Amino acid sequence: MRNRILTDELSQHAHQTVCLMGWVHRRRRLGSVSFLILRDRRGIAQVVLTSGAERLDSLPEETVVEVEGRVTQNEQARVGSRSSSR
Repeated sequence: MRNRILTDELSQHAHQTVCLMGWVHRRRRLGSVSFLILRDRRGIAQVVLTSGAERLDSLPEETVVEVEGRVTQNEQARVGSRSSSR
């Protein structure tokens, strides 16, 4: 397992693979793209699901999750940074 980072540290880890842990804040599906808004004690992050999107529907809000993925800066992301999950 990789060392966990908090959402407010994401910008320091651009283009790196990181581990986030937190609560499911929101879930969204837009066609073939699925998003998980993850909240931890320091903020929120948008996670783009590239696989396993079918499991998203079974995660109620406030479920605790661990996500590993590559951090990508995205000016269009409403929450600032995002992590693409595998």
